[in-house]
Amino acid sequence: FETWQNAATNIQAAVDYAGSNGIATVQLTNETYTILAQIQVTNAVTVCGAGRANTIVRRSVTGDTAPKHRIFRLNHAGAVVEALRMQYGHADNSGSGTGTRGGGAEVILGQVLDCEIANSMGYGGAYYGLGIYLDGAGAVVSNCVIYASNGGSHPVGGGAYVNAGALMTHCTLRDYTGFSSTGAEGAGAYVNGGVLRWCRIYNNLSFCTGGVGIHVANNAAGLVEYCTVTSNVTPSQYSANGIGIYMAGAGTVRNCLVAFNR
Repeated sequence: FETWQNAATNIQAAVDYAGSNGIATVQLTNETYTILAQIQVTNAVTVCGAGRANTIVRRSVTGDTAPKHRIFRLNHAGAVVEALRMQYGHADNSGSGTGTRGGGAEVILGQVLDCEIANSMGYGGAYYGLGIYLDGAGAVVSNCVIYASNGGSHPVGGGAYVNAGALMTHCTLRDYTGFSSTGAEGAGAYVNGGVLRWCRIYNNLSFCTGGVGIHVANNAAGLVEYCTVTSNVTPSQYSANGIGIYMAGAGTVRNCLVAFNR
């Protein structure tokens, strides 16, 4: 798999080969890769695309139909996914035994950098981080755009779920839509003890119970700082608490702009 002439055509096969043979980078070309199962990065391997607009890794269907799976799952301190778009991921990964977390990506350990995560989804149950789920310490997402996620009954974190110890920085979370009467907690982001820093959260729409922009869970380690939270909306016939930012208890929000949420 070491030249374009004998390059792998299956990303998972290339990642596994790289991890077994001490190869640091799997380079993807400028094309669309359609996958039938999640790609797992469990070694110190970087999966690098040719740019968000050029390299697309997508599920084979666009709606709430099988096969239902996320796009990437990272579980190694040296695992990196960068410079590509993940599209049409589904947060229902129960069939693979990896839960209902992260439609675009689930990061146990590792980094997602300079990516787009588009059109992620989860319907009919409690899903966590439809765009991306950051499990804890050692999970980082930076300089990513997460947009156009869509959820059914009560997802927790329409764009992102940031767990204790995890870091999301310099990201944009926008254009989530959810129309269940038990809407998303944190249609933009749900922060449960993690850090959300230098992010923009806007134009999210949800029939929401708490925080269309950001929901800060009752966890003293949770920190939201230097963020802009604007133009997040819940329909007028529904009541919501803290449409821009909702704080459930302990946690810190500082040096943020919160405006035009309604």
